[in-house]
Amino acid sequence: MNGSKTLGTVKADAKNTFSVNIPAQKADTVLQVVITNGKASTSIRAVVQKAPAKPAVKAVTNKDEYVTGTSKANFTVNVKNSAKKVIASAKADAKGAFKVKIPKQKENTVLYITLQTAKNKKVKK
Repeated sequence: MNGSKTLGTVKADAKNTFSVNIPAQKADTVLQVVITNGKASTSIRAVVQKAPAKPAVKAVTNKDEYVTGTSKANFTVNVKNSAKKVIASAKADAKGAFKVKIPKQKENTVLYITLQTAKNKKVKK
């Protein structure tokens, strides 16, 4: 809920997990997540965080075995193929530098680079 407006509703699955798609929110917006089970309910406050900047990635050629660049410190860097399947991952260091080992790619191959926090928030490049 944002104020008194319901942004989304969903039922948890058999493992008691859920995911709700809501419109993009401004940083520092406070959301109230209400969880109900019959007559019982509880709520959790969540504060929307500012998304980190996109990673800076150096160009990759068909001879390269690494994707390198800079990102937010300590984020996981995922390299995905054209089907958006992760083909390699590595963690950026404390200064944000990363070096992800990849198989050599064919010329004109498109790679997607995403950052992932420990909380699974993703940032695309």
